[in-house]
Amino acid sequence: MCGAHKPQNLYMAEKQDRFKVTLKEDFDQSLLTHVEEVFESENLLQAVIYGHLLLERAIDSMIGQKMKRPEVLDGKIYGRLSFHQKVGLYVALYDPTEEQQRLLVGFNRLRNEIAHKLEGVDQAVARCLPWNGSSPPQDTRTHVWEITASLFFELGIVRSIERLGSTKRQSHQISEDELVKHARVKIGAASDDRSKAFETELRKHEMLELHFLHPRTSVTLIADVSPECSGEEALQVLLSEDQGFLKPMRAGEYELCIRRTSTLITPHITFGQAGAINGDTIEVRASMPGAGATERKYAAEVWLELHFMHPRSAERLAAEVSSQCTGEQAMDGLLSAEGFLSPPEMGETYELSIRRTSTPVARDMTFGEAGAIDGDLVEVMISRAGGGWY
Repeated sequence: MCGAHKPQNLYMAEKQDRFKVTLKEDFDQSLLTHVEEVFESENLLQAVIYGHLLLERAIDSMIGQKMKRPEVLDGKIYGRLSFHQKVGLYVALYDPTEEQQRLLVGFNRLRNEIAHKLEGVDQAVARCLPWNGSSPPQDTRTHVWEITASLFFELGIVRSIERLGSTKRQSHQISEDELVKHARVKIGAASDDRSKAFETELRKHEMLELHFLHPRTSVTLIADVSPECSGEEALQVLLSEDQGFLKPMRAGEYELCIRRTSTLITPHITFGQAGAINGDTIEVRASMPGAGATERKYAAEVWLELHFMHPRSAERLAAEVSSQCTGEQAMDGLLSAEGFLSPPEMGETYELSIRRTSTPVARDMTFGEAGAIDGDLVEVMISRAGGGWY
């Protein structure tokens, strides 16, 4: 009989504060819970991603009000506009303040950097959203909180935010006038029929309940793990004294593998990128000393029909691709495919991303490692030096 115990959640901090949020009447009221989560979550990555999705929803609504055919924003016919492109269109239509433009562009850069580059969040926030004014916030979370609140007011998402202290009965009411003194835009109808798509996007970042199987015993450790947690971070926790699950070995002598797909989770791949889902069993393996990543077999080779989407048009290229094909090999093939891609311009590079999971396929990552499945749509994206993805 397998012994199982559930420790404290990995990578999930306890919520310290509660908020009462009142949405603008014209904004989709079904999204109230998600707006509250932006301010209540202690997971900064989650707060930024949720905030980014909500800002995009508001911008879509405002752009749509100026269009005779707003359904083109769905991207089903003419291709999907990036957040950056939508901000540009919003600026052209509404002429917001320079400060609002700076914050929207910076928020988009921040979302891309902390979701894809595995770097320190504090440094990314300071670089993408530099504080413009006196009395800077006391910490990074408050910094992001205040900027997000300001943008939510300006784009017509919220009417008021009431912060309820966790240890005091007093509350502080934050009014629209206090945070937004120079708002120049008004929001119209923001409700649409894309709630399901929004929910699907949010589910990508929910905690996963994973079952870690000990390499030498039948003991299983059950833990809640963020999809943005990397293999290296997970092993550090599994090896910690608090968990007492694994005995320390030399660096690199443990590895993690998703039993369902035989996908190896290398140190710098996240569980989300590896295609882990709720309830997956993760085998903890004692690897052979000295075995390098290039010497390991990640999964049996299978052939996948993938659909590559052009970065500047709605054109798609269907191709049979091996699960062992790397991002670099695929890009070489796309550049050699007659008439599909032209060489990137100066300062630009092409990147690949699986649309279903928003998983980037790095140049040295295989499609099997990225969790690609038959029929997946793979977006070819343009990366500009210092400017994130477009």
